[in-house]
Amino acid sequence: SGIYDEGRRGWLNDLKGNLAARYAFKQGEWNQVRIEAIGNRLRTWLNGVPAADLTDDMTPKGFIALQVHGIGNREETMQVRWRNIRIQENPKPSPDAPKAAAAPTGPIMKEGAEIRKLAEGFKFTEGPALGPDGRIYFDDIPNNRTHAYDPQTGKTEVFREDTGGANGLFWTPGGRLLACEGGNRRVSRIEADGAVSALADQFEGKKFNSPNDLVLDGAGGVYFTDPHYGKDKSGLELGVEAVYYVDNKGKLSQVAADLTKPNGLILSPDNRILYIADPGAENIWAYDVESEGKLANQRKFAAVGSDGMTIDTAGNVYVTWKGEVIGFSPEGNEVARIKFPEGPANCLLVGQTLYATARTGFYAVELNAHGLR
Repeated sequence: SGIYDEGRRGWLNDLKGNLAARYAFKQGEWNQVRIEAIGNRLRTWLNGVPAADLTDDMTPKGFIALQVHGIGNREETMQVRWRNIRIQENPKPSPDAPKAAAAPTGPIMKEGAEIRKLAEGFKFTEGPALGPDGRIYFDDIPNNRTHAYDPQTGKTEVFREDTGGANGLFWTPGGRLLACEGGNRRVSRIEADGAVSALADQFEGKKFNSPNDLVLDGAGGVYFTDPHYGKDKSGLELGVEAVYYVDNKGKLSQVAADLTKPNGLILSPDNRILYIADPGAENIWAYDVESEGKLANQRKFAAVGSDGMTIDTAGNVYVTWKGEVIGFSPEGNEVARIKFPEGPANCLLVGQTLYATARTGFYAVELNAHGLR
């Protein structure tokens, strides 16, 4: 649902900064694309999610073509089908879809909402991530397992074993699972067929400490944290606990090395701000993302340490800290505080459901806020 000028200028809007639209695509299913052209403004939606928005005075007349890029490879053929194509005259523009949703009014937690325990019997849960199949994946770190919870059936099953102490997880739009394997001291990628390879396992020839959490940006790059926990530092090679970036071509760079113990991290809905939790200093820091893998303007966002974090469409940041999930507005003001039966280590907002990995359990609660997916 990006916008491409076939005649002269190439990509005019490639959705690099719109992660919500990139993740709206459903592999192997029918997808609904809507295009609206009124005057010099062209807008698109993918499965109801606002995608491209372009004001262009250079081409007031022309045609609209539908193309699909990157659908196959040399070894595997794929089919593309279109159906129910409708063209309708629309003299009045649709209401503007805001770039960021308005902040929810009233309490963040829905009235009467109860915290539900979805699964139990683990040793220490972490790393919730939404998969392409709609299931929520999370790790049980000491048991070296990744589990998958199905919101439709309520069932939880083992997805992967021998995870190398996997912690933070993130699914790519292409269906790969990225995992911070703290025990293996690397960030790995797991293919659909189960094949595992290293996305990053060293910096300048030295092994990482223990990669902890990661987030994917709109350009296909990955930010990840590399702290160290434990008293034994004899095997450490880098001598610093830092934040790194791997671009979409595999180039690795160190982007922040002035934190005490970087842990959870999340990007703002527009990918322009990177939030990094530093429990060692009991602060959350915010950085401006000037370009892919280039951070600037470090500033204190909130005076809590936090472990994991998630974000809603209004830019509110939800962090785990001392038995609670605490919500902060984009300005750093507290907007929510939710106490869980067990201390949450990480959280994930999908739709209006906030999932929390908390010690031996996996929990959920409904909010008056919407996740990016």
